[in-house]
Amino acid sequence: AAGIIDAMAKRIEMLNGQPALSLSDTPVDIFTAYSVAEYTYRVLKDNALTAIADNRRHEASKALNDVAFMNVPVTGVVANTTKSFKQSELAHVIYDGVRTIFTAEGQQSIHGEIVGVGLFCQLYFNDQQGEEEELRQFMRAMDMPLTFADLGIAPTDKNLDAIEEYIVNSRHYNSDAPADRQRLHEAVHEMV
Repeated sequence: AAGIIDAMAKRIEMLNGQPALSLSDTPVDIFTAYSVAEYTYRVLKDNALTAIADNRRHEASKALNDVAFMNVPVTGVVANTTKSFKQSELAHVIYDGVRTIFTAEGQQSIHGEIVGVGLFCQLYFNDQQGEEEELRQFMRAMDMPLTFADLGIAPTDKNLDAIEEYIVNSRHYNSDAPADRQRLHEAVHEMV
């Protein structure tokens, strides 16, 4: 489940601050990777729950094979097409921040779980709040953590401010506009 969410994150993260991409104003390599990421997202969303159930029954099904293929080589294509830039944004910065700032608190959580919680921040920052509930339901069906508290991190103002500062000081956030900073502040609170 964590690997599925990590692979699905590419579609959401590549938008980083905007609700959509178009070929006319996006470099062709990034738009190609985004198109593959969209396809990957759909295939994983449609097959994940079946694949997880099949895996638990030790059944090597088509759904399980399809999910494994999308998670590893196809997601690798997305990363390689972008030269590992633009396919990991805020949700992955949040992962790095949890590992750096909240090392003890987040130690029981694995990569894709932390990235998954970070996707709620990324969706809000992208102005895609309408997708948050569907993602929550999907992740809940896979028994994934949904909040900072689920990761073992108290959702205090101090902790949320620390992760916000970590994002602002990363290469993934490059705006001085007060409106963007306010949107980021609100987005961080989507992980509560």
